[in-house]
Amino acid sequence: SWEKLDLPSSMVASWTPGQHWLMNSYDYVGPVDAAALGSSIWVAVVGSNKGLYRSGDWGQTWSLVLNNDYLRTVAVDGTTGTVYAGSSSALDTGGFNPGSSGLHRSSDGVGNWVSDNRGLSFPFAMNIRIGPGGTRWLISPGQGIMKS
Repeated sequence: SWEKLDLPSSMVASWTPGQHWLMNSYDYVGPVDAAALGSSIWVAVVGSNKGLYRSGDWGQTWSLVLNNDYLRTVAVDGTTGTVYAGSSSALDTGGFNPGSSGLHRSSDGVGNWVSDNRGLSFPFAMNIRIGPGGTRWLISPGQGIMKS
């Protein structure tokens, strides 16, 4: 059965239960993607002063491990444990914003994030998935589907 996790208030948009609420795509804040490995869960959240959150205890507690206003996607390689997080401003602003930093990777998903944009014309990473054998698939606005 499904169990609702309590997320930090900084991670989600505010709303009043029982009232009509519509997402505004220009200022939406809230979880947009998630990945898990073992007891660790990563949640990508787009919005001002948001980014990548991690829980190492099955979602009981959370910490912000990568601050980025345009973070949209996260994936973890089940073999190596490497975590990939992607940022793209093109969906919000219609063009490049310096806060859009493309793809990042970390060997532990907590710190030591490095840029992984080699071969990308623009630092846009909307969605990343990892296939069998570690093949990485990236959807990048204005560039299409990329493979590494």
